[in-house]
Amino acid sequence: MKREGAYVVPFGFEELSYERAVTIAADTGKIVGEAGPLLETVIDMLDELGRPDEYFDCIQVAGTNGKTSTTRFTAAILRGEGLRTALYTSPQLVRYEERMEVDGGVVSPQAFAHGVSAAAEAGRRVNAQPRASRPTPSRRSTS
Repeated sequence: MKREGAYVVPFGFEELSYERAVTIAADTGKIVGEAGPLLETVIDMLDELGRPDEYFDCIQVAGTNGKTSTTRFTAAILRGEGLRTALYTSPQLVRYEERMEVDGGVVSPQAFAHGVSAAAEAGRRVNAQPRASRPTPSRRSTS
């Protein structure tokens, strides 16, 4: 169910420099160890962040070819209907924040660093918890 109002990060955190944020973002997603990243870790981070994904509707475009064109056309149509849009594409042409747009404009280096800063702190908090103490999806739904 979609939540009302504007999303706000539910904890304080240190603002990283743009350069440090790019380093962290570029390193994220690389598979390390035998298991690599787990879906549960993503869910744990969303929970730690106060479920920002519940504050907006989302369209996910997947496939081999044409994803960027399809997402740009879709965003333009939605903006034409008066809706706000956010867009994530990959790879960037020159700067890392080019992957993210809000209402047709690339996010600023400061907004990019802010988002990475919040995600990095959520990851630090999740990783500080013993794995056994983290609620599983089934325990979340029954609590």
